[in-house]
Amino acid sequence: MITLFENKLNKKLDTDDSFIELLRRFREATFDLKLEGAEGSFFAMLVARLFRYAKGPFLILSPTEQEAETLVRDISLFTDRVYLFPSWNVLPYRNKDTSPILAGQRMHRLIQMLDAEPYIIVSSLRSFLTALPPPDFVRRQIRTVRVGDDFDPVELSGLLQKYRYLRVPRVSVPGEYALRGEVLDVYLPGDEAAVRIVFEWDQVEKISLFDPLSQASIRELDSVRLFPSSEILWDSPQRGRLAELLPRTPEVLESIDELGACEDEVFFFPACFEERAALTDYLDQKATQFFLADERLSNGSESLWNEYQQLYREARIKKIPALSPDKILFSFEELQERHHRRITVPVLRDPQQKRIRFNYEDPRSFFGNINYMKSELKNLLENGYDITICGETEMQAQRIRRLLQDLELEVVATKISSGFALPDFKLMLIQENEIFGRRRRPPASVKRTRTQVIDTFVELNPG
Repeated sequence: MITLFENKLNKKLDTDDSFIELLRRFREATFDLKLEGAEGSFFAMLVARLFRYAKGPFLILSPTEQEAETLVRDISLFTDRVYLFPSWNVLPYRNKDTSPILAGQRMHRLIQMLDAEPYIIVSSLRSFLTALPPPDFVRRQIRTVRVGDDFDPVELSGLLQKYRYLRVPRVSVPGEYALRGEVLDVYLPGDEAAVRIVFEWDQVEKISLFDPLSQASIRELDSVRLFPSSEILWDSPQRGRLAELLPRTPEVLESIDELGACEDEVFFFPACFEERAALTDYLDQKATQFFLADERLSNGSESLWNEYQQLYREARIKKIPALSPDKILFSFEELQERHHRRITVPVLRDPQQKRIRFNYEDPRSFFGNINYMKSELKNLLENGYDITICGETEMQAQRIRRLLQDLELEVVATKISSGFALPDFKLMLIQENEIFGRRRRPPASVKRTRTQVIDTFVELNPG
């Protein structure tokens, strides 16, 4: 585990002027804050430390889905209250089906956000900008069942089908339910255990969690909240609004009437409300938003809009039912300004601007040269550095320990995305791939220099 390194870092932070200033302004709600030198796994540790003092949730915006997933893995080393809000992973105007499992994960996260308990949600830019149904609509779909309540199994079975649960003989994956005699089993999205509701005639007798594989009971509950397995539920008002938005596409409405779903519905549905919602609308007023790599987010937003506009033009030419991008996406600048509790982490360092700065160095690479690495680490140790190396498995950690048995450093088995150095603290974290050269990282000069980016793939020409 990386606990010892975390404790060492926290002791250093306790007396660090930059962290003391960050914590003071966070507690006093003095925003907009800009952090410099908070990157990679060091940023994950900073967020986890700051989260201890949070009275509301954190929303962290990352440029890409892959970076968001990596950040969730890093932060999860220090708190179990971090979650990914996943993207649909489909492009609009392509008539592609979405994953029911993915739909369930998204719905589960939206329900968690409505609870307003402290948590950390990490989202990619694409997820952040894509419209959602309003929070009130989602909140109205929650059905609480308590021991002793009146119970109509036929009515509840119909509700679960409307909620897009699949009826099966025996539940095995989230999004399924089974009704057998006087027992109703429901496997809610996001849960590791399924729920069993036992009823006697027309009353709930017992509610319990159970293991869907072994069928063994885990513990009894007083109540359970049932919610849809997807954020998309075509009620009459939404169907009517879609008919207005797509007046010459009867095949879309016929699909909804017959199947309860249609192609591209993940982009149609949020537009079928008087006011569509964004992820920020699910946050309470005590929430804090983090914008990672602010310049990349701004450029990425422009690229995403260009991409959707190009795909929309192609869809219109092919006569594919399509809504314009302004009904699917939000403006990044608009969402950025909605919430005043903002912490921005720019890519480019600028000594002229007023920022909270940490003296951070990117991870080193030793290119698989063990002798060179030993020499470098020995010099660092002689200069007072405290060094921790992370092997991805215990076997790898043991291998590294044998290689470096003559050096006084710590080797732990922990999967972390990258290392870093903090010269002011004389702390260094090294990830095993930085030793053996299995990953290529962009040089610091690439990350620090302003360059002209390609707006979107649609501008590329063959060859």
